[in-house]
Amino acid sequence: MVFWRFVRNILNRLRGKAKKPRTGRRFSRRRKKKAVLARAKPGRKKSPLKKRTVSKPAKKLKKKKAKSAGKRKPLKSKTAKLKKSRAKNKPAAKPPEKELGVVTHYFDRIFVAVIKLKGRLKIGDTIRFSGNHGEFAQMVVSMQINRKDILKASSGREIGLRVGKPVHVNDKVYMAMES
Repeated sequence: MVFWRFVRNILNRLRGKAKKPRTGRRFSRRRKKKAVLARAKPGRKKSPLKKRTVSKPAKKLKKKKAKSAGKRKPLKSKTAKLKKSRAKNKPAAKPPEKELGVVTHYFDRIFVAVIKLKGRLKIGDTIRFSGNHGEFAQMVVSMQINRKDILKASSGREIGLRVGKPVHVNDKVYMAMES
């Protein structure tokens, strides 16, 4: 249907027939605007729509209170304030964690991470993944080397480890310290 309308318009252009005037709300406004401008006096241009002027309410002035002539507190230096705020925001010191390895690859469809180990790892250990995209801890449940299940792995090996959340390449793996 749209195709035939297109063909009809092309044939009408070739024959030199005038195009039908557009109808609709949007186009009728344009015609009205042109008609108003055409009726305006030649020496003066009028805009079709008058702009409304909105008066703003007057702002209330606040009275300033007179300062009391009592004793003033001594001003603290900026460095003292900074030291105090830094001391409050300082996190508690964490015990050093042993780095177990690095994520070398991640299979997102099966939630498996390939880890190059720098230490020993066994099933039941709690490990922590840490990287630019966040960190989380989990217990080692399933571990494989060359598609064979293993109970423990030593340093220097590449293992496949089932993870609970997505990890990224170069995320660090730490042994979670129990507290």
